Order: sequence, then C-alpha cells, then structure tokens
Amino acid sequence: MAGDVTSGVERLVTEALRLLPKRLRQAREQEGLSLRQLARRAGVAASTIQKIEKGALVPSVAVVLRLAEALGRRPSYFISPVDEERELELVRAGEGRPISKPGGAVAFYYVAEPLKEPIMEAYLVEVAPGGHSGEESPLAYRGEEIVLCLRGHLLFEFEGGEVVELRPGDVLHFKGHLPHRWYNPGPERAEMLMVCSFAR
Repeated sequence: MAGDVTSGVERLVTEALRLLPKRLRQAREQEGLSLRQLARRAGVAASTIQKIEKGALVPSVAVVLRLAEALGRRPSYFISPVDEERELELVRAGEGRPISKPGGAVAFYYVAEPLKEPIMEAYLVEVAPGGHSGEESPLAYRGEEIVLCLRGHLLFEFEGGEVVELRPGDVLHFKGHLPHRWYNPGPERAEMLMVCSFAR
C-alpha cells in the first residue's frame, strides 16, 4: 500500500514538472518575449530560464513566482494538469495533489485545485528543520497572502528587518508586494496553510 501511494505521488509530481518547461515557453512566446527580455522583466538569469524550458532545471518556488508575475500568469498555470473550467471543487482529506516531492526540505500540496478564472490559490506547505523559501532574492508578487501555522515554528522575514514568528494557530496576513522570506528554525517539521491571491 505505501509503495502504491509513493508511486502515485511521484507520478503526480513528475506530471506537474513535465508541464512546466512547455508552459513556460508557451507563455513567453505568447507574450512575444525573448529569453533576455523575460530575464530582465522577471529578474531571473536568461540561462536559468533556458534550462527550465529545456527541462534541465527544476526552479524554486521563488523563481516560479517571479516568472508567473513577469508573464501575467498564476503559478498554477505552469504545473496544473487539471481542467480549469470547473466552478466547484472538492478535495477530500489527504488527497491534496503534491506539486513538489514530499519529504524534501519543502513540500507543497494543492489544498484546492484551481477553478475557472481563480482569484486565489491555497497550498499546504511542509517545511523540514532548516527548510526555507529559497536562497534567491526575496519572494514578492502582486496580491495578498494569508498564512496559518498548523504545526511547528516558522519565521517570516520582511525587507526592512521585520521578523514575524509563527507558532501553531497563528495567522499572518500581508500584501504580497512586501519582499519576504520564510524558514523553519525549529527542530521539528513545520506545516502551514498558505492562501495567495494574485492580481490580474
């Protein structure tokens, strides 16, 4: 049984990562941008974008957010194999689709699949001790974010030096344009529910 679940999760993650190179290139071409133009707009090296488009590099969440922002897309556009024409979606307990490999330093799961013309996305994020949002520049996007700490200990650092500590039950709500990073400084795995709205 455990092997079946693991192979199913690996299949879903593989499918999501298979879509990313094709959808990134499609979006870039639809916008009429060269690699260099997208690189300038997103603040991501052209060589990195080229590697992602060739399937030779799996980007961090921070890079996906920057590319999505630069191309006017939601992050789920790049990895969601589902039909986004639905107007109602039910995800049963334990059935959230993984969008990164579980068990790593950071694992993302869809809490709810994107609907037709969505205005928000929700993720369950598991963060191992020492796990973080990425080494690159801080995360920032047009929209808002609500974070509910479910387990463990998380720190959110905002540009300008403000640090917000989250423990189970704490909720943080902020504008996505505020450059930020997050990490787990504790000795145990942390979990958070992250709900993001993305401006159109």
